[in-house]
Amino acid sequence: MDPTRIGIKTFLLTVAGILTLELLAGSVVRHTQSIPPLVYAGILRLFQTVFIIGVFNKTPAAIGLHPGASVHGLWRGVLWAIGFGCLAAIAMTVLYLTGLDPLAMLRINLPAQWPARILAVVVGCLIAPVAEELFFRGVIFGFLRRAGFAWALGLSTILFASAHLVSGLRFPLIELCGGLIFAIAYEHERNLIVPIVIHCLGNLTIFTLSIN
Repeated sequence: MDPTRIGIKTFLLTVAGILTLELLAGSVVRHTQSIPPLVYAGILRLFQTVFIIGVFNKTPAAIGLHPGASVHGLWRGVLWAIGFGCLAAIAMTVLYLTGLDPLAMLRINLPAQWPARILAVVVGCLIAPVAEELFFRGVIFGFLRRAGFAWALGLSTILFASAHLVSGLRFPLIELCGGLIFAIAYEHERNLIVPIVIHCLGNLTIFTLSIN
């Protein structure tokens, strides 16, 4: 990660491009009912991923993508995920002992049919996490990092959690915790593959716990 390599023009261009794609996708969804929303979501996130990578094609290190460091990032991401998973298990045990149901806080509504469930896993546990980490950690956190870690951590996490308010009215506690974890891991490792792996495995855990 090298925040000084994300110029203001590049930052604004990236944000404008991502928002434009979101608006276009929203317009298509409102006027077309023949394609399932999950398909739209997957296509949108793929386009956003390609767009961001295209913008930073010549300076991938600016968003934490280092040639030759992918395998190292994968292993580090798995280790971070295991560590946070253990902490989450302890927290869930404490909540359970106090009479609360922590699983109710984590479960999400999955499609009834298995083909749709598989699509939901592919989009929610692979495509979406990659696109979101590229934007919220690679671009947003990376750009704000020049103002200090605290500012970058707080603002990128708030924006990340706020983006998930669109899908429901519940308080985005999971997204807030996730945003903090992803940003801390990225700050420590300076490799965007790490938070991508944590994000993917975290979503996969939530999806698994939601199967009934």
